[in-house]
Amino acid sequence: MVLLLVNLSLFCGLCVFIFWLRVAQPFDFSWSSYFEPMRFWGSQTQSLNDFLRYPISVVDTPWHAIVLGLLMASMVAVPISVSILYRFPASLPFAGAVLIFAHMPWMAVNVVLCCMLASVKPFRLKFRFASALVGMLPFLLYLFLATRGADAGEAFASPEEKQLLALPWVITILGACVMCGAILVLSRIVNYRPGVVPPVIAVMFATPTVLFHRHVGMDEVAYRVLEREYGPQSQIFEPVQDATDQVRELLHRATRDGGELDPGHRTLLALWEGRDGARTEIKQGIFDRMTVDVMEARRAGSEACRRFIADYPTSRYIPNVLYIRGRVLDARLDERRFLGARPYRELYFDFPHIESLEHWEDLATKFTDTPMAVVAGYRAAQLQWRAGDLERALALLETSRKTAERLMATTRSAAEHWLARSAAHESLNVDVAPYRNEACQLYDLLENNRAVEPSGNAALIALAGLDPHRIGYEGALLRLCDAHRDTKLSDNLLLTWIQLENDPGRRAGLLTSFLALYRTGDAAAEAAYRLAEIELQVLGRDDESARNRGVERLETLAADGRGGYWSQAALDWLQRFPARRRDADGADS
Repeated sequence: MVLLLVNLSLFCGLCVFIFWLRVAQPFDFSWSSYFEPMRFWGSQTQSLNDFLRYPISVVDTPWHAIVLGLLMASMVAVPISVSILYRFPASLPFAGAVLIFAHMPWMAVNVVLCCMLASVKPFRLKFRFASALVGMLPFLLYLFLATRGADAGEAFASPEEKQLLALPWVITILGACVMCGAILVLSRIVNYRPGVVPPVIAVMFATPTVLFHRHVGMDEVAYRVLEREYGPQSQIFEPVQDATDQVRELLHRATRDGGELDPGHRTLLALWEGRDGARTEIKQGIFDRMTVDVMEARRAGSEACRRFIADYPTSRYIPNVLYIRGRVLDARLDERRFLGARPYRELYFDFPHIESLEHWEDLATKFTDTPMAVVAGYRAAQLQWRAGDLERALALLETSRKTAERLMATTRSAAEHWLARSAAHESLNVDVAPYRNEACQLYDLLENNRAVEPSGNAALIALAGLDPHRIGYEGALLRLCDAHRDTKLSDNLLLTWIQLENDPGRRAGLLTSFLALYRTGDAAAEAAYRLAEIELQVLGRDDESARNRGVERLETLAADGRGGYWSQAALDWLQRFPARRRDADGADS
């Protein structure tokens, strides 16, 4: 009996480990943690395939497929072996451990069925290994049914990915057969004396545990949970959400004490749009309430990143966590979009918060071989620009540009072997090209318009402090243009204001007038490029002459070479998309 309790203790530890691999926490005895896995209906139905994707994907970390296969094999083989050697009642606590500690209720039911077939008459056979194989039949059926809910992405998976997704279950079946055979052979050698099962269970438990710590790591689980909760693909920081339902609830709260309000959808939207005597302070109050929610999410995300860095200071995911932390701290609620005709909870990250400067600086200077360093250099430069340190901003932008160009020129090398893990940064899907372009544009702006004396950079620093997502941005920009109309930044300020025009036709007219007024300013190159964009992509759809003007404008800009980034951008466009235009004789070139 004592040895059976030792077996059960080891098995409980194995079940706790399996549950931790699924949710990154060892225990959870809430009702929902047992009820949710039991559901086999609805869109939130869980399947064993989910175990292969989250929190650790076997596609990104192939060694985890072996770890999962061995753990699942132990979960099946141990209860079956105990039922054969100790009879069926002795296996019931093991099935209970699967339910209570592994939080797998259907698997627990399956274990009971497996043990019954392996040890209860008339299913029990004289050849005990044959009994174990018969006992595996319900598990094979369970495996077939529990993996039917494959996600939509599996249909588009490569052959290698499909093999990795099937590998854990192949290892589970083969491993369970081998484990049962080993236990029964050793038991036969010692004439079925007690004491054989605990060492075998210890080996079963130790092998996947050692493989996990050696080839996967504790930080892998913690990071994947962190990335899903607060990363670029998280629901909390989803860039755009329809906020109508949230506004409806908050409007009820705001007007509940002021009188009876029809709960109908039309009345609430009319109140939001400003009709029926709606008060502006109600809308602003709701915006403030939702801003507080965003700030609370930012605090929670930043704290989670801080804990990860403190717990795993040598993890290969430190650059990823610094990127997530900086991005979380930069998240803000777009006031213009939220207070529009239809409320949208739209977050933006392109106007960084001063609190994120330290994390962006660390990432930009210490991890220069990662794509996130390109983003970090650009964000840190924005903050240094806003603080007035233009020299530091220019240095960060140059580093960001060089890092991006080096990464873009480097071809992705093939994995050393099929068990090699994916690069740590791949799950973030950071595209360095847009940030490299933004860094080059900002570098040209600062380099061409900064003054020798720091006191002459007031307009440049003021421009850095204008948030384009805030109500009143256009007015603030116009006031800045008027206050600094005689500085060399005046053309850039005016061009920035022109770019706010939504109608392409009117914007093209303003750009044409701008180019007639500012022929030699540093903003002329950008204005010519922006105008060529409109002529080629909008006006040129039905007007061949406009299309030809756009091509000629790009050719002139590319040949000039004094436009910095914009000359190179024009040259790249011409090389990638050769346009048709007529030569001087009217023939197609």
